[in-house]
Amino acid sequence: MSAEATQVLFSLAEELDREGHPLQACKCYEAICQSYTTPTNETRARLRLAQNLLRHTHCVFEAKNHLERAHFLVKGRMSIPVAERIQESNLIIMKNAYT
Repeated sequence: MSAEATQVLFSLAEELDREGHPLQACKCYEAICQSYTTPTNETRARLRLAQNLLRHTHCVFEAKNHLERAHFLVKGRMSIPVAERIQESNLIIMKNAYT
């Protein structure tokens, strides 16, 4: 998928989120994840997808899978502080899902 198409999907997903259609936004994020995109874009899409799943559905296992994949993508590719911040945000997202 081209960089332009990826950006259009991110923009559409963010607009859908703002307008109160998080499940439709999930479809955009899933399309990004399934395309041949950069690890950064895939990570970003997976994190947002997991957030929406945890906030608006009971798909905790699916959200956890997206968080783990995002963590795997950044592990070894980013600096240690960035990877640690992503891991911390993953833990916060999961904690909020259970409260």
